[in-house]
Amino acid sequence: MRQGTAERGLFLIPLPRRAGPAPLSPQTSPFFPPPFSAQSGNRLAVIPSRRYGCSHLVATHAKSAVAFASAHPDAAAPPGGGDLAGHHAVRYLSLPDAAFIRFLTGHTAPVTSLALHPANDTLLSASRDDSVRLWDLRSPVCSGRMAVPGAPTVAADRQGLVFAVGVAGGVVKLFDSRQY
Repeated sequence: MRQGTAERGLFLIPLPRRAGPAPLSPQTSPFFPPPFSAQSGNRLAVIPSRRYGCSHLVATHAKSAVAFASAHPDAAAPPGGGDLAGHHAVRYLSLPDAAFIRFLTGHTAPVTSLALHPANDTLLSASRDDSVRLWDLRSPVCSGRMAVPGAPTVAADRQGLVFAVGVAGGVVKLFDSRQY
């Protein structure tokens, strides 16, 4: 497919390479198209997360809320020392008013994955701090913590009966969700 042309509903836009630490984003570059709703065709609002960045976004059971992890490249070195946990927090955000509902703090290194239980407000987070944490989105307190080797990753099955934790060495461990 040629760049800058539309074929089969996909539109590719050529992006110039940019030197320096700041990546291109919808706020810093005219080369990113504004977001549009696939259903209505209406232009959507952009909610910037400039201070800590955004990674591993998951839709929650609340109709207009999402959870995401920090992705700021300087998150490991907070200004003035400070607490690293806030820099590696999972953020629970209300989309209509762009206000944070809750900060889920406890990880001391970047979050590597998030998984939401399909039937309730239980969220799993995995981090490079060699831990997997279990959260209830209705509370800022961690419900459970599991120490695991390496940079883990997490996933939940469609029925919510099992969750998986991928650990160092390519090992995947399965857990019964009803036990946690």
